[in-house]
Amino acid sequence: MTLTTTGRPNVRLADLVKRCGGRVVRGGDVDVTAVTIDSRKANADVAFVACRGVTATSRDGHDFISGAVDKGARVVVQESGRDDVKDVALAEVDDPRRFVALAAEVLAGSPTSTLTVIGTTGTNGKTTVSFLIAQMLQALGHKAAVFGTLGIGAPDAPQPMGYTTPEAEVLSGRMRDLVDEGYTHVCMEVSSHALATQRAEGVHIDIGAFTNLSQDHLDFHGSMEAYFAAKLRLFRERLEEGATAVVPVGVDGLASAVADGPAKPLWIGANDGLHVAHVEQSLRGMTLTLRDGDDDAQLTAPLFGAFNVDNLLLAAGVGRALGIALDDIATGLSAVSGVPGRMQRVDGDGPCVLVDFAHTPDALASALAACRSVVDDGRVLVVFGAGGDRDVGKRAPMGAAACEAADVVWVTSDNPRSEDPAAIVDDIVAGCDRQQAEVHVEVDRESAIHQAVAMATSNDIVLIAGKGDERVQIVADERRPFDDRVVAAAALQAAGGQA
Repeated sequence: MTLTTTGRPNVRLADLVKRCGGRVVRGGDVDVTAVTIDSRKANADVAFVACRGVTATSRDGHDFISGAVDKGARVVVQESGRDDVKDVALAEVDDPRRFVALAAEVLAGSPTSTLTVIGTTGTNGKTTVSFLIAQMLQALGHKAAVFGTLGIGAPDAPQPMGYTTPEAEVLSGRMRDLVDEGYTHVCMEVSSHALATQRAEGVHIDIGAFTNLSQDHLDFHGSMEAYFAAKLRLFRERLEEGATAVVPVGVDGLASAVADGPAKPLWIGANDGLHVAHVEQSLRGMTLTLRDGDDDAQLTAPLFGAFNVDNLLLAAGVGRALGIALDDIATGLSAVSGVPGRMQRVDGDGPCVLVDFAHTPDALASALAACRSVVDDGRVLVVFGAGGDRDVGKRAPMGAAACEAADVVWVTSDNPRSEDPAAIVDDIVAGCDRQQAEVHVEVDRESAIHQAVAMATSNDIVLIAGKGDERVQIVADERRPFDDRVVAAAALQAAGGQA
């Protein structure tokens, strides 16, 4: 093994295969600097790993081997039993996706072996929980990074990357960057896609945490059973002996998954363990009492809603798994500042306007319930849509959830992608009950936000849901600048001028 100028290792193909599994067909003495599953990124130093497609419509990476060789690849790793690839160093492995994840970690210098990695999975709340943990740790003197939907790095300024959990070749490289920047803890969102495709297979995870389960991503997984099974792989397969699983009580199937894995469980929510003993909340935030056995500690946070009680409790559970005293956990969580695009209040006079990422039926219902719990004499208004080229089955339930929990509903566009925005809106409206709520349809999202804010009074809450911290709207293959917070601020200003 040699070292590159960046301090990351070059590894002979034979050594890499020995560490990650498989067999060398020829060229075992060729050095490998990096691996990729994208044939366009292959070159003389970057080995191309051919992987099968992950869905019925995905292309097989083995079809792109010749393209990788044309790009200059000297090393190819393919699935066992495939035809020979001439004129390059070649290895065969039983599971190319697992191999590329393990190899990427080795070639990055095994960064996660020197980090404390907290991996959080679940349908809703992964981003919020990751930020809460990172902010808590920062307040207690640790250098903690977030790694997920909103980006990578310090929780006050993560650098966007475009994926919740990126491909392994990117993931391990960015983990190496965090090590080089002096981070000690990484609070990582682990998506169901990543678990199903083994992107995080090479990552050493010290603590696994589970938020909740509800319908999402069925366009990829096909069924709720497959979706849940992907989530559970974190606890069955990815946590090692000595790791801790921080998990809430009462989720069907979770207990057996944790029991199947090697990690030690830390259950939260039961009265004989870590739980929330008391909560007071308003639109300004909440005060809650954590209780663990005979120990109590009180914290305040600029969050509200039952789901954020759960998020704070899970973050506290991770703190306990790290060996932090309950009083220190409360001190750390009292220092949190919230999460961009997660129940984020838009500055301006007039009604309270909140922007949130809620994009599933359960998340939308929970966000609206949170609004209802703190609105005094006013109404709850909501503006939302649903993403195109994604789980169609959740659209009508989102309409139903909105009408059940809000007084006034605007159904509009989210990121329609390749679909007709009006058709997506029709799918949502099919679930709406106009006997429960006043329903408006406005396909143009900017116009819908302006209309909702103009209708609201100073006693009302307007929730703009679905896009959160996103800065673009994806229409066909175009990424148009669009930030719900910017549009809402303009709507507040316009409404104030009309008053």
